[in-house]
Amino acid sequence: MLVPGRMNEIANEMQKFGINVLALQEIRWVGQGRIDKKNFTMFYSGPKTRTGLGGTGFMIDSLTRKSFIYFEPINERMCKIRLRSNFRNISLISVYAPTNESNEEEKRRFYNQLSRECEKIPKYDTLIILGDFNAQIGTEDFLKDVAGKFTLQLETNDNGRRLSQFAVSFNLIIKSTCFKHKLIHKGTWKVPGK
Repeated sequence: MLVPGRMNEIANEMQKFGINVLALQEIRWVGQGRIDKKNFTMFYSGPKTRTGLGGTGFMIDSLTRKSFIYFEPINERMCKIRLRSNFRNISLISVYAPTNESNEEEKRRFYNQLSRECEKIPKYDTLIILGDFNAQIGTEDFLKDVAGKFTLQLETNDNGRRLSQFAVSFNLIIKSTCFKHKLIHKGTWKVPGK
């Protein structure tokens, strides 16, 4: 998002595909804040100093803005937003997990913080966690309760194990592997600048 005009480009794609709420990762902006435009609102949570790395946020359309309750920036790896809904409020957390190559302490801090934030969510809210967990989910038997059978990987990596353990502890489901897709659509990573 460091490229001028990128925020408007993303907002146009949101509108084109009828997306009301979009979780963002690698925003790369310093600090935390809110930007209100006519057709959308952008919330962001980045590092305290200029690094050109990390950052999470949400973009909501003008219709969803009417349901907005609050936004909470947590750190450069996560933030959350709460929206009013007909029957239950919705709490969404946008995350950007450390990579599989990151050190043990950084991964532990991330999941401890995420667990604390989940515990703060009101009991009757619908909880949705969105983002980049840098995880590969495999087809092992221990995943059958939290992940679907339509995965791209044969074996779960360290981040995948951490994600599945987290999902079990909060009774969550990893939805990206629950639906059958063509192989070309299962991977979500794109080469930067392409």
